[in-house]
Amino acid sequence: MEDYERMCKEFHLKVPKHFNFGFDVIDKWAKGKTRLALRFVDQSGQKQEDYTFQDLSALSNKFANVLKKLSVQKGDRVLLVLPKIPQWYIALLGMIKLNIVPIPVTVSCTSEDIEYRLNQAMAKIIITDFDNIPKIEAIKNKCPSLKALILVGEKRDGWISYETEMEKASRRLKKQKPETMTD
Repeated sequence: MEDYERMCKEFHLKVPKHFNFGFDVIDKWAKGKTRLALRFVDQSGQKQEDYTFQDLSALSNKFANVLKKLSVQKGDRVLLVLPKIPQWYIALLGMIKLNIVPIPVTVSCTSEDIEYRLNQAMAKIIITDFDNIPKIEAIKNKCPSLKALILVGEKRDGWISYETEMEKASRRLKKQKPETMTD
């Protein structure tokens, strides 16, 4: 850069009229490519899972279809109380594709923290794992907007199984009406 002042005056950021990270980045990179997008290594360092952009595209489409089946719509809010496991990323991308507001919550939050966030956001769904069930069970009846509980990695009465629903869901997802950056 030779002239910083001139560069600052002449610089214009090109913002697309319509943009959805799930479709415009993940799905674009997934076309005809097997490039690595995510590598997950468990706490022990022994188990490794690799996900390509194609994998993330298909799995996020499936999760978006799971949410559509649960009647979640644009602008609805969903709490995500999971450690940073692959399902966290898949769920987040699926929500982005549907213009759903994801609310990631650290697993170190208490029941009271989660209750507060659920009620303030009027979230419809919570997604969590087995380790966090006691926190959710303790407060779910105090959260009137909560309509569904999704459990990753286990099956439990009263909870929707992430794995079961993902098995049944289609890999195809019709792209939603584009959003403008000001919507």
